[in-house]
Amino acid sequence: MLGRVPIAFDTTGLRQTDPSTWQAAGGDVVQLHYFNLVPDLPGSLRDQAGLRRAMAAACAAQGAALVEAWVLAVDSVPALFQIVKLPQPGRPAGVTFVGSFTFPKAACGAVLKLIAAEGPVTGTREAAVMAQVGPQGMVIAHPYAPDLPASAADDPAWDARFPDHPLTRVRAWAHRTVATARVDPGFAQLPEFDPAPPPQRAHPAPQAVPAPPAAPMPRPAPLPQRAPVPQPAPLPPAAPVPHAAPVPQQAPAPPAQEVPPRTQPPQVPPPQAQSAQPRPVQPDAPKSPAEVGDMLVSVALGLPLAGYLPVWHDGGLVSYWRMKDPAATLARLGRGVVSRAEVDTRRYRECAMLNAAGGTMLLLERFRSEGGGIAAENHDLEPATEEQARAAITDAALAELYEWIGECVLAAAQRGEFLAVESGGWTVPLRPCLLSMVRPHPNGQEVFSVVEASPVPVGAPIWVDDQPVDGDGQLLAAPSDDARLRAVGHLTRFAVDAWGVHPFELGLSFGPNPTISTAATG
Repeated sequence: MLGRVPIAFDTTGLRQTDPSTWQAAGGDVVQLHYFNLVPDLPGSLRDQAGLRRAMAAACAAQGAALVEAWVLAVDSVPALFQIVKLPQPGRPAGVTFVGSFTFPKAACGAVLKLIAAEGPVTGTREAAVMAQVGPQGMVIAHPYAPDLPASAADDPAWDARFPDHPLTRVRAWAHRTVATARVDPGFAQLPEFDPAPPPQRAHPAPQAVPAPPAAPMPRPAPLPQRAPVPQPAPLPPAAPVPHAAPVPQQAPAPPAQEVPPRTQPPQVPPPQAQSAQPRPVQPDAPKSPAEVGDMLVSVALGLPLAGYLPVWHDGGLVSYWRMKDPAATLARLGRGVVSRAEVDTRRYRECAMLNAAGGTMLLLERFRSEGGGIAAENHDLEPATEEQARAAITDAALAELYEWIGECVLAAAQRGEFLAVESGGWTVPLRPCLLSMVRPHPNGQEVFSVVEASPVPVGAPIWVDDQPVDGDGQLLAAPSDDARLRAVGHLTRFAVDAWGVHPFELGLSFGPNPTISTAATG
């Protein structure tokens, strides 16, 4: 029942002991609390990396340890999930794991948590892991605060070996809760918690009026930028170098020296997006986005090529997936309608929720509907290897990719955004980079299509006609029209071939065009 405590969850196997407490047969305790106070979180849900660092430090200062923390959505409502490890008072050994979902609002909040303690026998998980990794491998740098220690035994990769361990039980409960919990619509529509505007970053970025995305998407902490990438800037007063709308040309096949296959990602912690109540799936029906026990993880999307889609996981791991309906998926991607994460200041990348076990990808809408909900579309996938994905590439598939990029460039210009083709993943984008946008000419009478490549695509068709003698980048510009904007796709192909970079290593980034845009960002 939903009421003043605005969360409904699965109580199967639990015995209620008071209005806010339930107990499992094995001793685990579930508690649900509503508080009519401003939440005391040390940061905004929009800054997962900063929130993780602050919480890790706060836990350490109190003699506890933050095992993991995730910004996610439960029934489409933003929440913070965390697991904290606490010493058991009055005992020389033994720990308690507390997994909690915090639903913060501007002036109130709710917390749903599970408390799972070690029993009389303690340390079995740690002893078994130590036998595998050795004493020196047991203490590792904390993933959110490298100056703090963490235990290798807390890695979720060990959960399957210790199904009855309290940490495993907390994670299993979290997966079920994300899949089945419901949030009172009245509570969901309360003003969002946002303690302070995000800190300014040192990296320069376009200036525009930001508007928050529909649902905060989790993102790993960006890595420091090692090399500059093009950023939108005013059109230089020098005369523009015209670029024509090129006719598609044959391009070299992918390089013979392939990048070694990346390791497939392990199972990762709790789901990070809305999960629908599971329903039976008929034999000929589309797959359900998630079933109870499935794990959904936020992934950054790469370039769709030859029917395959690479996605980046937290930590830089890449997995490859064959799209069951490539046309339907491509019709959604790159058009400004899919949820995004900020990978650098006002530089956004499209994201999805991946259910690896179920072979589905959930594309959340970028903005809320008039009713306050978030629409989502499910796309069926099949797991693949990097070798399979690369082997499927043909010249026709490459032509289709770059024509699609041209359509994305046109759509971005119509939205008042720039589009960048650059290094993929969650990290701050690095070179190479091709940046496309429209800019008004200094005379105020014309609008130009401007394409900037860094580094210079030496010897590439069209680019070669007027390449700079020195410098790290090259700029082409011409009066803007739909044909020239679409032609940026072919210019991208020529540049990528000249750089010797495989398209599967790249992704698309978007952001507000500072010279013309007042459109929503994010």
